[in-house]
Formats: sequence, structure tokens, C-alpha cells
Amino acid sequence: MDGVLVIESDKELLDSLVEIICIGPYRVSAALNTDWAFEELKSGRAFSAILLGHHLPHLDGIEFLRRIKSDSALNDIPVIFHSKSNDQEVIYEGISSGANSYIPKPVDPSILLALTHSVVKQHHELVAMKRVAQEKIKTSSFLHSGVYQCRDIAEASELANGLAHMCPDHERMRLVFHELLINGVEHGNLEIGYTTKTRLILEDSLREEIELRLSDPHYSNRQVMVDFIRSKDRLTFIIKDEGEGFDWRSYMELSPERAMDPNGRGIALAIMASCECVKYLGSGNTVEVTVDLFSSPST
Repeated sequence: MDGVLVIESDKELLDSLVEIICIGPYRVSAALNTDWAFEELKSGRAFSAILLGHHLPHLDGIEFLRRIKSDSALNDIPVIFHSKSNDQEVIYEGISSGANSYIPKPVDPSILLALTHSVVKQHHELVAMKRVAQEKIKTSSFLHSGVYQCRDIAEASELANGLAHMCPDHERMRLVFHELLINGVEHGNLEIGYTTKTRLILEDSLREEIELRLSDPHYSNRQVMVDFIRSKDRLTFIIKDEGEGFDWRSYMELSPERAMDPNGRGIALAIMASCECVKYLGSGNTVEVTVDLFSSPST
């Protein structure tokens, strides 16, 4: 059973949040402050998600979030940030500090359950992707050019691993390629728009819709293509899907207006993780990723 850690200083609200998430069902641990939360995280029990309050004693939610995201043993755990404040600056600070989603107080039980289920699924995918990556033998340094393609989510994740292993900082670039390739499959080739994806995630039916469209002749033969070339000092990846494109400019930065949605941050996160080596071209169905071979890996 997946573990969820709930951190909230208001005892009555904490009990209410625990009761909601237990419907999941999940194994839920509760903490009234960040000291207790760190004890839970270091107890050896595995967690697939954290529900984190903003105003906490000893260490506030934002600073706690930054600390776990800087800890290699904890930074993969997805975080849902919640606060009474609708201050756009607070929301942006939470998302830019590493929160996967934001939910306001008072919490809507159905939305909380849907968000929890969504981030737990994302956590499973990330763990599986890293496991596959660790099993790979790194021979990619011998490759000087190539053309790759993927059709569905599983192939996109596998290809993200392979492309990342060509890069000096493959852990960081795995996130970049994963977000961009998944975007190419879902939004590009399968034409699942932003609002549609939000609804499907909240209804827990995104995977079913993806499979349905993959079996539709209109979409079934579409591929996301990747052209790779290695030069003396850099790697260049051109990722192109077969969709009509989209208004990519509005997704280049984290948006507080979309903070309560369970999707819509992938491109901005990819850009943040890649130190601005991601550049969209034309209508948005083509993106260029450049990697300096002699830059120092991020810490």
C-alpha cells in the first residue's frame, strides 16, 4: 500500500485530511510539525506522496519543501502544497520550490483524492523509469548521430532514459526528455488538450483515454521523432511530434493561475531543470534541446 505523509499544524484539519486520504486507500502518516515530518521520512517507511501545509511551526512549508527537494533520498517524493492563502506569490513560490500541485483550503475531498492519486501514479512512473535506467549499459558515448521515435507513454519513458544517458548529467536530463516526449505523445500526437487532460486526471481516466486514442486510426500511426547529432562540444536533440502545435509561450514559466490544476507544469519544469537549453520552434510541435558536453553537472 502506498504511503502518504500529511503535514499540517491544525490538529482538527490534520485529522480531516487524514480521513479523506484514507479513503484512497493509502497508508497515511500524520505530522503536526516539520520535526515530526522529518522523523517519519527518516523512519524507513516509504512514501509515495506528501501533503504539505504552508504555515508550520519550527520550519515553514516552503523551507521544508526546499530541504526535501535538495535531499537526494527524498526529492523524488511528489508534494501537494496546500494553504489558506490565495496569494499568487505564495502559490508560485510553492510550485517553483518543487511542489507538484497546489490545493487551497478549505480542501475539496474529491479534488484532494484525485490529485493524490495522480501524483502517486507519477511517482510510480518515475521510480520505474529510474530502475530501467540503472539497468542500462552506457555505450551511448560512441553514438554521433541517430533518429529515434516513440508512439506511446511506455516508449516515451524508455526513450527518455536512452537520450538522458547520452548526456553528462543524465539524472537531470532524464526529467527534461521525459516531460518533452510525454508532451509530444499526449498533447501533440493524441491531441489531448490542456482542459481535457485536467478533466481526465481528475476523473482518473487519462490512461484509458490515451489507450483509446492510440487504437484510433486517426492517431495510431503517429510517432514522436527525435533527431540527434553530436558535435565537438555539444549534443543537439530535435524532438518533433505530428500534431498541429500549440501556444507554447504561455507554458514556458510556472503559472500561479494554473497552480490548482494537476497538469500544465511539464514544459516549465523541463526548462528549469535544463538551465534554459530547451527552445520551442515554430508552431510548437518541434523543440530543440542542446546540451553542453563540457559543463559541470548540476548539484
